[in-house]
Amino acid sequence: MCLGNHDYGTESGKGNSLIQIKYGKQSEKKGNKWIMPRNYYSFRKKDKNVKVDFFVVDTNLYNLKEKEIKKQSEEMSKKINESKADWKIVIGHHTWRSIAGHGNADDKLEMFLTRLYCIAPFDLYACGHDHNKQLINMKMNDKTLPLIVCGTGGKVYEDSIDFNYLDDKCELEFYSNNLGYAFIRAFKTKLKISFLNEENIEEFHYEINKM
Repeated sequence: MCLGNHDYGTESGKGNSLIQIKYGKQSEKKGNKWIMPRNYYSFRKKDKNVKVDFFVVDTNLYNLKEKEIKKQSEEMSKKINESKADWKIVIGHHTWRSIAGHGNADDKLEMFLTRLYCIAPFDLYACGHDHNKQLINMKMNDKTLPLIVCGTGGKVYEDSIDFNYLDDKCELEFYSNNLGYAFIRAFKTKLKISFLNEENIEEFHYEINKM
């Protein structure tokens, strides 16, 4: 689970975020239906051959005090750097780059995510916020960082698309306004990503290879 702007509700308050975190802690003791121990945290998925660490960040920076933002940045960069997983995936609610209505990250989030990646590099950033599917490759420190936007779980996207949001450091690999989801299979040396529509028909397939 990952907190989004509607979970906070206002630009300055905590909204329902604290209630959801409290419910997440209760759920861990009673069936694990809703896993969200904090507004930012990490967890691991693994089998005998592959380990994938997920780092869930709170991108609602305007609802956080500066000391809270700094603490999150320090704790999550430390967790990422200490991770020995085969793959490191960062998850946030807001878009870093997007051709849809919400566009790119604002200056505050841009600084936060860029700093996090520069201090503690990771393999993929995934988010929602915009209600369509996108896969964008972004150049960062002479490396390619794939960005997934997938907010198509319930609301049909009806707003405009603006390709001008992407600069020459970004390459749009795929986008779709259909409802659906993304599915990732992890292997030791690659991630296989499938975007599917609401009828479970694959729209696009992409592979990220370990460098």
